[in-house]
Amino acid sequence: ATYRVDPGVPVPIRSADVQLFGAGAGEADFQKLIKARPLSAGAPLNQLHYDSLKSGLQKRALEQGYFDAKFLSREIRLDLDAYQADIVLHYDTGTRYQLGEVTFEPSPLSDDFLARYVTFKPGENYSTKAVLGLQEALTDSDYFSSVDVFAQRDRAEELQVPVNVTVVPHKRNKYTFGIGYGTDTGARVSTGWERRLVNKRGHRFTTDLRLSEVKNNLSANYSVPLKNPRTEKLTYSAGYFDSDTDTNRSQTTLLGVSRTGSRWGLNETLGLSFQREDFTVGGVDDTSLLLMPEASWLWVRADDRIYSTRGMRMQLTLRGASEALLSSTTFVQTQLQAKFIQKVFSASRIILRGEAGISYIPDFRELPSSQRFFAGGDQSVRGYDYESLAPTDANGVILGGRHLLVGSAEYEHPIKGKWSAAVFVDTGGAIDSLSDRLSTGAGIGLRWRSPVGLIRFDVASALSKDGHPLRVHLVIGPDL
Repeated sequence: ATYRVDPGVPVPIRSADVQLFGAGAGEADFQKLIKARPLSAGAPLNQLHYDSLKSGLQKRALEQGYFDAKFLSREIRLDLDAYQADIVLHYDTGTRYQLGEVTFEPSPLSDDFLARYVTFKPGENYSTKAVLGLQEALTDSDYFSSVDVFAQRDRAEELQVPVNVTVVPHKRNKYTFGIGYGTDTGARVSTGWERRLVNKRGHRFTTDLRLSEVKNNLSANYSVPLKNPRTEKLTYSAGYFDSDTDTNRSQTTLLGVSRTGSRWGLNETLGLSFQREDFTVGGVDDTSLLLMPEASWLWVRADDRIYSTRGMRMQLTLRGASEALLSSTTFVQTQLQAKFIQKVFSASRIILRGEAGISYIPDFRELPSSQRFFAGGDQSVRGYDYESLAPTDANGVILGGRHLLVGSAEYEHPIKGKWSAAVFVDTGGAIDSLSDRLSTGAGIGLRWRSPVGLIRFDVASALSKDGHPLRVHLVIGPDL
């Protein structure tokens, strides 16, 4: 059997009578929805467009709290003799409901503390976005294994919809253990303990032990949520840090307090720490005491922070100390770090990275090694040993630099599945003046996309060294 079908000419719309009534008739969301659907005189009749507009109006009404909305008329009238169609669509939004009181089912956290996560007040216009925002905020708090937020429409009184929250708390204790390897740090292990719920006010306590071939540290933090617990907290810290690299050695004991919050759309951290550091650098042993205020601002935007196809991360840090305030030296330092990732050619990526640091200090010899700048290694200029790019003394012993300047450009192209290849060039170094020579490295790499981020295997050549020696770099972790 052979069939030939002539669909003919689509029925044109002769008239489209689309009207809104009720309290939401003039709202921009509804008007925008109507304008986005091509139901106008002269356009061909398309049943899908008509059905899409109807379902869109109903969905928007539910999202905005117009729970009594209804169609007054919904018709497509076909005049086959004239071969034309008339559309009549009248929708009454009714009155908009408001958000009511939020109640919490019993949990280990106090209702007063949980109420800080609520961003709306009783009497505000209802929106599904506000209800889902509360659920998302409580889920992201990491206090609970499950969160259910219900808008109880059947219990609405005087157009106010009460909201009920039911939570299931996490176990109070969380234990972590990790093992890894990096060409900068060598083999490393870590273990940690977190007390998620110290009390009903949401306080937390965490302690971490990290061991590697070049750096070891033991730290403890006690966090106190503030007025907006989603973004604001006060953290008391204590730690011991031991570093032993080819260029310097230091043992640091630290006590500090910091406040984390949000400002200008940035994550802001303001802190004050007191640290004692015994260090050896350039063959000289010394001890420093620093009462050091510090401020940092972080901005991150990405489609996925584990593996980004489009994203940016920038962080600005300011710190300093003064001999007039319990410190053994005076200095001021600022550091800017930036990373940019952009997808090109449908599946490839361009990755740009930069870092700059500036220090002001009258006597550089008094600056402890932890506050000096060093370059070279996996996350800096590839092709060179870890922290090997810095000014030296007359005997070639690395001292570290007052300033830092590093730039990197990388192109990554997919090969098959989760595998990709990369080419890159890095340049930079720790310097004492802008006229100092920078070092350049370039190479190729192989990438594998794991659940915890890319596993990066690079072979880089030190182009600024005689003979251009090669160095292997292995790094595992997220993009941003």
